Amino acid sequence: MGLVTLDGNEMVDYWLSLRNKTLSRIAGSLCVRAIYSEPFEKTNRITTNHFVYVKLLGSGLSGTVFLVRSRHTGQYFALKQIEKNYISDYKKFEQILREKKILTELKDNRHTIRFHCSFESLNHLNFLLDFYPGGELFCHIKGNRMRETDARTYFCEALLGLDYLHRNRILYRDLKPENLLVDIDGHLRIADFGLSKCKFMEDDVTNTYCGSLEYMSPEMLGQGSYGYSSDYFSLGALLYEFVTGLPPHYTEDHSELEKRRARERVNTDMIEDLDLRELVEGLLNYDPDKRWASVDLIKNSRWLRNVNWKYVEERRTKVPYQPNLYHSYIVEELKGKQYVVEALNQY
Repeated sequence: MGLVTLDGNEMVDYWLSLRNKTLSRIAGSLCVRAIYSEPFEKTNRITTNHFVYVKLLGSGLSGTVFLVRSRHTGQYFALKQIEKNYISDYKKFEQILREKKILTELKDNRHTIRFHCSFESLNHLNFLLDFYPGGELFCHIKGNRMRETDARTYFCEALLGLDYLHRNRILYRDLKPENLLVDIDGHLRIADFGLSKCKFMEDDVTNTYCGSLEYMSPEMLGQGSYGYSSDYFSLGALLYEFVTGLPPHYTEDHSELEKRRARERVNTDMIEDLDLRELVEGLLNYDPDKRWASVDLIKNSRWLRNVNWKYVEERRTKVPYQPNLYHSYIVEELKGKQYVVEALNQY
């Protein structure tokens, strides 16, 4: 069925499982062993017994995310397990259903994470997703400024992703580096639709306060009405972070951040390129009616005038970060909790 490394390198194991990849990115020699397809009862119902738990990828209040491998095909997935107690205790049933609906509708595209199916186990609702081994974009930038060419590449990918959501009537509401995943080739995928609103028409407005403060639009921060223009402010905050190293008004003091956001406009003086500054200021305009909230307007800005949009759409542009097959992108605090995986495989 396939090969896996003896030392459990999930990056190389994943690469070896991909049928359309060559061995050119694997350096030196490898110690590997064969894995074989395991027989199981044919049924239309998927269960956790269909998978081998490989690594713990994430853990939070709502549940956990595991890297799993199909016992039948050897294919790798991310398995998001949401605790049923969390869903009932925090009244998250409608939110989970909405996220599943969005993931199902966006199943086949280049811009968002790919959803395969959902199924129930004894204590969890499970989402089976593609695995994106580069992890969160946040882990790659971590307060560092990007070169303008790199910032342009990832900004364009984020822009097309956001436009794809809007064209499918989805107000995203949580654009930030933590919700942009890096695939094996270094391209971005938008993840986490828990705060998104679907069936949202072009002229619709809503007033729910949600998202991350650093990237939140002024109208949402003031708990007023907002629409698609709010997502473009978040896109501007993302671009600002790409080119300056930090989000607008950044401070670790949450209450101070709220005060700065309320009383100060974003300072763009440190952005030397005037064309880039014009775009950032257009996106971060505090007046939603004057904000650059049109994909065509943004594409025609001077800073993006030489972009080959067909190449961006087809994922043919050179990327800033190509995941290193010999580096694990699992966050450090989870590396000491991998005993959970062994216990699950023995269950």
